[in-house]
Amino acid sequence: MPMHQETLKKALWVVMAALVAMPWGCEYKAPPSPWEEFEKEVKAPPEIHAVIPEADAGCASEIIIKGAHFSPVITENNVYFNNKPAVIKTASDTELVVYRPNVVGDSVAIKITVAGAVEIAQFFPYRMKAVVEKFGPFSGLDAIVAFTVDKNENVYVAMSNNTVIRLDAQGFQDLSFLSKAPSSLWRDMKVYGDWVYLVRANNVIYRASISDTVVVEYVTLPNRSDRIRTIDFDSNGHLFGGGKNSDLMVFRSATDYQKLGFYAQYEILSLRVYQEYLYVAANYTGTQPVSVAKGIWRHAIQSDGTVGAQEPVLDWSATPYASATISTITFSENGVMYIASDHPEYPILMYNMNTGEFKPLFYKIIPSPVDQIMWGNSTFLYALVNRNTRFDRGGNFLRIDTGEMGAFYYGRQ
Repeated sequence: MPMHQETLKKALWVVMAALVAMPWGCEYKAPPSPWEEFEKEVKAPPEIHAVIPEADAGCASEIIIKGAHFSPVITENNVYFNNKPAVIKTASDTELVVYRPNVVGDSVAIKITVAGAVEIAQFFPYRMKAVVEKFGPFSGLDAIVAFTVDKNENVYVAMSNNTVIRLDAQGFQDLSFLSKAPSSLWRDMKVYGDWVYLVRANNVIYRASISDTVVVEYVTLPNRSDRIRTIDFDSNGHLFGGGKNSDLMVFRSATDYQKLGFYAQYEILSLRVYQEYLYVAANYTGTQPVSVAKGIWRHAIQSDGTVGAQEPVLDWSATPYASATISTITFSENGVMYIASDHPEYPILMYNMNTGEFKPLFYKIIPSPVDQIMWGNSTFLYALVNRNTRFDRGGNFLRIDTGEMGAFYYGRQ
């Protein structure tokens, strides 16, 4: 055998021996299990430890859910009440605040899912009563233009067919009371004693006796441009009224009345007497610059029906709701101001005058626009939706259980 072949053969044997003797450090590794990767990504399951209000939502507009393993990112949480999603207001790892959804039942199930978690948190049972209900015997062809409530919880309703009817506290019509009215364009109504007072944004204030139901003229102002669209009484029986560019007026009787100043170039939208102050919601209609174009002011009421200086309460034009027009202001017994408007999302807002905080009343449950609100004699707030609109076209008359008493209306004494 040639020398070079012998040398090559020996070299091959050396290489093969070395390969056999070499400790192999490489071994086959399978790709990671998809289940292992999945388990690494799965978050801890959400837990519900408590719901506030406890066991029963009562009349709460917001519900607080306390627990663990929620996401601080609102959109990563989903909260359901009997499979109906709730709008989440705020979120943290341990607490979710949601707006009460329109769900009614004695055994409502609350469920929470969190992005990245497999399991669902559940709380059951939870009671939720109806807090917003249609009120009265109205049909699709009916349309309401204004209403008021007396001390016995009778509700006087002005209809678009030139009548005023009376409903009892259960919503049934009292057939003994039916008043023909000279108009279907009423804007506001208030009870004082045995009379129902009505205004329709003109220069006449009308009233109807509760006993004989006849609507008659009470005051006719000589200036036809004085158009009274909203009224309220103080503790001494003085009737305050106002409208567009008509100034603020006080009526001590049918013949004793005067303009009080302050609002000659404003459209007064709503008046409400609360704790010896007259609150005025108004929009500026003049051409000169003013510090507040849309707002709510108040005036201390004097014993003779005159009022003190204009005190600012709320600059409506500086709020997120400035695009809406206020229709009514009123107060709870605890001093919370309720503001009704045509805002598409927040038709009734609760405004805390001490903190400046706004909260919606039953978000996404009450339709818009709300054209008039008034408390009854307990926790019920009545609301007129879409004034002068037939019920089959969006009009509605609602009774809302707020869970708190309304402030006193002096006309009901």
